[in-house]
Amino acid sequence: MTSRRILSWVVFAFSGWACSYPRVDLGDIPTSDSSTGAKPSGGATFAIGTSKARPRAIGTGGSTLALGTAATRPTTAGTTSALGTTIVEPTAGGTASVLATTTAEPTSGGNTSAFGTTLPEPIPEPKVVQVAAGWYHTCALLTDGSVYCWGNNYGGQLGDGTTVDHLQPAKVHNLPGSPIVIDADYTDSCALYSDNTLWCWGSNNYGQLGDGTITRRELPTISVLGSISQISLGEYHSCALMLDGTVRCWGYNLSGGLGLSVSETRTPTPIAGISNAIQVSAGASVSCALLSDTTVSCWGRLQNSNECGSGITTHANATSMIGASNVTQIAAGSGHVCALIGDGTVSCWGSNSDGQLGETASATACSDSFSRSPAPVENISGVRQIACGSGHTCALLASGEIACWGNNASGQLGDGTTTNHASPTLVIGISNAVQISAGMRQTCAALADGMLKCWGSLFQLGDASHPPPQPYPANVTFY
Repeated sequence: MTSRRILSWVVFAFSGWACSYPRVDLGDIPTSDSSTGAKPSGGATFAIGTSKARPRAIGTGGSTLALGTAATRPTTAGTTSALGTTIVEPTAGGTASVLATTTAEPTSGGNTSAFGTTLPEPIPEPKVVQVAAGWYHTCALLTDGSVYCWGNNYGGQLGDGTTVDHLQPAKVHNLPGSPIVIDADYTDSCALYSDNTLWCWGSNNYGQLGDGTITRRELPTISVLGSISQISLGEYHSCALMLDGTVRCWGYNLSGGLGLSVSETRTPTPIAGISNAIQVSAGASVSCALLSDTTVSCWGRLQNSNECGSGITTHANATSMIGASNVTQIAAGSGHVCALIGDGTVSCWGSNSDGQLGETASATACSDSFSRSPAPVENISGVRQIACGSGHTCALLASGEIACWGNNASGQLGDGTTTNHASPTLVIGISNAVQISAGMRQTCAALADGMLKCWGSLFQLGDASHPPPQPYPANVTFY
């Protein structure tokens, strides 16, 4: 019998990954029968093992590769491999290994591996339901009910049981099932459940978690039992819309943001004069409620960064905002508030130090950097949702696009620059957004396909691969 030495690289592909084995000496593989001189027709049979039994003829144009201790042949003409659906048989004169046994074809929804086992279909990555951008951290609620947070964690606001910062999303531990909505702000995060209970975690240094203590919570703890229909976190305080239409707030009463006569309260306390609210929004030192008659009442203090005498408005109690009517949504930022009007336009008031009110007038003078009453934002319409950050504002349009204006030092406007804009500017590359959230120096959008994109400050983006600042939307992944 004549023979020749064959050196080969063998590469096997397993369901999207590959293993490259080093050069293998296959030994003396027979190329013809010494008695008949016959060679396999239409291809070659390679067997990795110790048996050198004579291979049978194979189908025209086919080749067989098996990992048993005997040469093998295909059952039908064509290419047959250990990864195919045509499984080889052992030839006479050799003992087939387990890898040469007959294996069923892949069933629907699964994959058949080279080892004859049916692998489960890969579990799809959960999609993003909602995103909440805080001051120095961001959180996302996924379709599987899990919550992930990333960014600064010095108050335990990421909820992973540590105070270690995370540039990429970290799963929140100890949540009791799937929340329906989440919120985040300065050093705290909360999750609201369908039974109207609230679970929160974070610094709690002023009792803003609402659990009656000032104990830091690095893991979620139940804060309020029942009766809550919506939650909004401010800088040092929190407010909740109750099922009966009242509003309760707790935490630190910075500049009257609690709407109470006390400096601090650790438990939810009713806001006087509010009985028909349908939404609440808490900012840095101001809070507002949207009422069922489409008007807005606010309490606390709005001021610009220049401390202009004409740029300070303080309301110790809930006060109706003149000029805000036919409102469908409100959003409170660090020093400004915006209202979405029923016709799809937006009106804002408060600080305009960075152009966050959308006014084209120069913000260098006191008279231009503050508005005491709602003023229409120019050059925008067809708005479905608004979000206010520290010094910038964003609007989700009916087209799925996003327009932002105001401070852009970290690229939080998403227009590819770090230049402030007093007029609404489209975010680059997004046309299918379904929900937005604006934080201190970052903006995020949940997309219709379940993906999440963020832009602005690196630390709150959840994507360590992009250097700061990030003026373009970047994907956030969770695994």
